[in-house]
Amino acid sequence: GVVIASSTDTIGVSTVPDWAPEPFGLNAGEPGGLVERISYDRSGEAVEFSRNWFNHKVCRYTNRLGKRQTT
Repeated sequence: GVVIASSTDTIGVSTVPDWAPEPFGLNAGEPGGLVERISYDRSGEAVEFSRNWFNHKVCRYTNRLGKRQTT
């Protein structure tokens, strides 16, 4: 299988798409948080792309990729 070795997240603001469900809490066309991710395998080839909107009024974004360091 594919092993994700690294990723780049770009966080910004974009208009909510017209297919957003009502429970999302933001209407289509309103500004909302957007995270775009490109993930790379061990050779550096891009193997995944995702685009995720979030309602900035009810959540925040945290990214943890990889193993946590123990002391």
